[in-house]
Parts: sequence; structure tokens; C-alpha cells
Amino acid sequence: MKVLFKSVYSGEPNPEKIDSHYQNKSCMYEEVTYLIQAVSDEDASKQALIIAREAETEYFNRYDEKVRVVDQVDYCFQLLDDQIGHGTEVFTRFLEFPKDVSDQEVIERLYPEIPDDAVELDG
Repeated sequence: MKVLFKSVYSGEPNPEKIDSHYQNKSCMYEEVTYLIQAVSDEDASKQALIIAREAETEYFNRYDEKVRVVDQVDYCFQLLDDQIGHGTEVFTRFLEFPKDVSDQEVIERLYPEIPDDAVELDG
């Protein structure tokens, strides 16, 4: 099961704690993949919902803003392997981009958290 969590901020930051790292111009999302063993698609969906709801949390960040992490999207997919172990594929997705988009641009769009110089592409 793949879950997309969104951090929802409320309240005003403490002006005394604002530093050069503070910004409020973007939203933070976390994509998590859970492995669920179930007897049916319906059972997997029920278990997935429970896991996602239990993972939701609330806390105050270092700027004294209240942050709620909430489940936005649940996507269940079936593993076709009979046994789970080393090398078992747990998630695949196909992504379509225009032909004129370079491999480097694809990586930058999908994984903006990776520094540009951290990826070496063949050809």
C-alpha cells in the first residue's frame, strides 16, 4: 500500500525562533509504502486505512507552529510473488513524460530532494 501524507501547518511561527531555514512557501508531503498481508483486496484496503490513520500525527515544529500529518491518498496494489524475500518487487509505477524531457529533468521532477551532482546518468 502506498500512502501520501501531507503536513498541514496552523498557527503563527514564533518570531524569536525564525532562522534562515524557515520558509512557508511550500507544502511537505511524505510518500510511504507499507507491506500488508491480506486475504482479499477488500481486507487489504481495510487494513491499509487503519495503518494510514494510525500513522497520522500532530506535533509542534521548532518554530512553534502546529503540524498535523494527515493521510491524503491511499493506493493499494497486489504483489504477485508467492514468497516475500530478498529481491521481491514491492512497488512499480510507469511514468510518461514528453520525449524532449531529459533523463536528468525526469529525476529532478520526481526526486527534487536529491542534489543535482548526486546522480550520474549513462548516455
